[in-house]
Amino acid sequence: MKIGFLSLAFISCAFTVFAQQSDSMLMEKAKTFMLQGDYENASLIYSRLHTAKPNNYDITKGYVFVSYLKKDYQTALENGKNLLDLPTVDVQTFQIMANVFSALDNRKELEKLYKKSIEKFPNSGVLKSEYGEFLAKKGKPEAAIAMWESGIKSEPSIAANYYFAAKYYSNFGNPIWTVIYGETFINIERLTARTTEAKNLLLKNYKLLYTNADAFANIEKNGDAFTKTVAQLLSAQATLTIEGITPTTLAAIRSNMLAAWYANKYNEKYPFYLFDYLKGLEQNKVFSAYNHWLFGAANPTEYSTWTAANKQQNDAFFQLYRTSIFLPVLNQYYAH
Repeated sequence: MKIGFLSLAFISCAFTVFAQQSDSMLMEKAKTFMLQGDYENASLIYSRLHTAKPNNYDITKGYVFVSYLKKDYQTALENGKNLLDLPTVDVQTFQIMANVFSALDNRKELEKLYKKSIEKFPNSGVLKSEYGEFLAKKGKPEAAIAMWESGIKSEPSIAANYYFAAKYYSNFGNPIWTVIYGETFINIERLTARTTEAKNLLLKNYKLLYTNADAFANIEKNGDAFTKTVAQLLSAQATLTIEGITPTTLAAIRSNMLAAWYANKYNEKYPFYLFDYLKGLEQNKVFSAYNHWLFGAANPTEYSTWTAANKQQNDAFFQLYRTSIFLPVLNQYYAH
């Protein structure tokens, strides 16, 4: 009897392990279907898994996500809303359900969801970037920028908050924060359509600084101590724009500005990761190549000519850039 009991227990245990492995294998198969754009087959698998195990969080979450992708929003809503109150709920689930409410154009529930998500995950830069975007679309730009800057403070490595903040400050006439947040974004998210957009925004606002007679004066009048200091150092390089505002002249302007920043020990008063990173590029003798990459999109012919004439430096820059990681850290001037 004892041996028989142990055998049954072993078989039961083995069956449970096999079932768990089967669930895992089926979920992986469903994810493969999703990556292939075959949402019907993915939904078929998740539906059967969910029927068998309706209380399994990962299965339900996967079923909600594929239902959303399949545009079966009601099924996604019915199964997903119950996940939001569970102690195991994660950031991704809030993101998925935000997409569901957005697809259903249920803005009231969407805002309630974002508030609930921030309460649950007060340090999530991803959720704050999305909530800020929602607030901006709702016509609340001041609340939006507060959310994005809060996201920058709580999770500095999330690119989207810098992207949205840079666009906000460009629209509201603050070119210093536009170029700082824009360049930070570009160095985190390097190879997307938004990167190209941010590069153009960067060049546009550098031109604004040197072509708008009131730009530096407005910063001197309305900026905080940090932006005033940056503006003063940039303003001192105005004579370098006599040949236009190009990648070459901007490289010289920014190199001189960095030299003055560290010579005056502003790095101790205003610790700032972006400037330290740029200083590292200078020390590796690739700062000029970096600037041409940063601003060259505006004039592809000039960029192509420069890279051909400076191949060694350009190759060295890309070798370094491909292997370096830009990870902004929290400091007092990443958000203000």
